[in-house]
Amino acid sequence: MLERRCKTLLLSPDESLARDLGEVARIVWIPVVKLNAIQGSSIRLLESIRVCSNVAFTSPRAVKYLVDDAKAYNVLEELRSTLKEAFIAAISSKTGEEILKQLGRPPDYIASRHYGKSMLLELIERFKIKCLIIPRSSEGIKELNVVAEELGVNLIDINVYKPEPLTEGVRRARELIAGGFVDVVVLSSPMIARLLCESLAGVALNNITFIAMGETTLKSTPRQCVEPANLMVGDGSVETLKAIIESIC
Repeated sequence: MLERRCKTLLLSPDESLARDLGEVARIVWIPVVKLNAIQGSSIRLLESIRVCSNVAFTSPRAVKYLVDDAKAYNVLEELRSTLKEAFIAAISSKTGEEILKQLGRPPDYIASRHYGKSMLLELIERFKIKCLIIPRSSEGIKELNVVAEELGVNLIDINVYKPEPLTEGVRRARELIAGGFVDVVVLSSPMIARLLCESLAGVALNNITFIAMGETTLKSTPRQCVEPANLMVGDGSVETLKAIIESIC
């Protein structure tokens, strides 16, 4: 049986991720944001797809929120039939699985890296796209918009959910870190990285390893918050995150 020595603080709204990581570490799960659905996202996508037939999903969560909204607005069948005719890209195989589950069809393309900018560049190079619809968080990193504009691609954001900070969760996370009660801290999104770092001003981060779940989160973690030597990065997948935690523990 695997010896689980490291106490790992997981900062994520996703309880299923806590269950997955519980296979390799003692997990303390604290949600520091809650996710609120943005109403009408499916309607906005159906309107946008009239001018652009390329859609890219950057997380399984975005797929689910979009489909839930379509159910609420009684346009699920229209959404599914419309997207059957569209070109759909997924940022990861897990996102591709959610597309198949929720939309009844597989993606046309799965990115080679779990990184939004990389996916965009691949789509431009391989498929010569001139426009792209991205259903995602309202707090999605705007690097994609900048790159798309520079390369002449019309990027259409469809905000499907909005993260809201949970003050009590941030406070509890700070207490655990400041008290040295955890060995590893997992940062699961750019917004979470920023929230935590703002709360850690003046806290000595001794003997704690931080893991940014993906490259976008890594870029959003201020250097003055976590020393580069104490910060590791995954590729966005649960499997890689597990391997990193095991390598530390």
